[in-house]
Amino acid sequence: LLDLFASCWPRVARAIERARLLGGDWRALSWPFVSRDADGRAAGHAGVLVQDLIVGGRRRRLALVHGVCVHPRARGRGHMRRSLE
Repeated sequence: LLDLFASCWPRVARAIERARLLGGDWRALSWPFVSRDADGRAAGHAGVLVQDLIVGGRRRRLALVHGVCVHPRARGRGHMRRSLE
């Protein structure tokens, strides 16, 4: 996945490492939904984070979509749709 992320966000590897050093390992926090190309490489990604929040005095569990991307070489081929299905 890091190659896919780097194709969309060139500085993401540094940010992921910084977060890991601070105790925030995205691999432990995110559920990845990945579409792969014909060669098996990650081509599309949508991640989901589950977060409990207090809203209006009540605990609510939210699903937050993040890290939505498609590799530039794979755009226009339905990879995002498949990642989200």
